[in-house]
Amino acid sequence: MNQTPPDQLSFSRLRDLVRTRFRVEVAPTTTVELELIEVECADAGATSKPNVLPYEHFSLIFAGAAEDRLPQRTYRFQHEKLGRFEVFIVPIAAEGERIRYQAVFNRLLAQTSAPES
Repeated sequence: MNQTPPDQLSFSRLRDLVRTRFRVEVAPTTTVELELIEVECADAGATSKPNVLPYEHFSLIFAGAAEDRLPQRTYRFQHEKLGRFEVFIVPIAAEGERIRYQAVFNRLLAQTSAPES
């Protein structure tokens, strides 16, 4: 499966994968499944202020089985539509037999060059 570059992990692309499962590599021969349950946008998108770089701010909320609780760290994720990529996740809540995790993105958007005069 292909490695997905970080610049392709966008809000719009990940939003379309809510309610799908991701395999998370815990050890070289061990994986667990997490379900993407929510994609939250932290702002309305890129800023339009002059001289300010445009960033996209969003977070992903995953849920997994409590017996497979993962400590906060960077994991290799795999998804059938995205391929492989690495993400830092943090456990944020225990809900019965499920644990919720969050990954936060502050992603610089591609720059377009202004026409020269």
